[in-house]
Amino acid sequence: AGPRGLCRRCGLPYAWTSIDVDPMVNAFCLLFGPYVDQRTSEMASAGEVSRAAVLGIAEVCQAFSLELGSLLSAASAWQLLAK
Repeated sequence: AGPRGLCRRCGLPYAWTSIDVDPMVNAFCLLFGPYVDQRTSEMASAGEVSRAAVLGIAEVCQAFSLELGSLLSAASAWQLLAK
């Protein structure tokens, strides 16, 4: 069984579909947008780019991409957070 188990009706593993993408992207941006804004402000105040901050944001984007399967790339997630 997949990470979410199996459907009780058809027995197939649960998976995200294209109709799930917009609500998931909105939730992702609402949850992680303030974190990205805060880290960006900290880096601007310090006058340098923090490798740890960039890697942390990249890991969040990669994890989100993996969670959605092939429905959204990590680069696209990064671009959404950059808006």
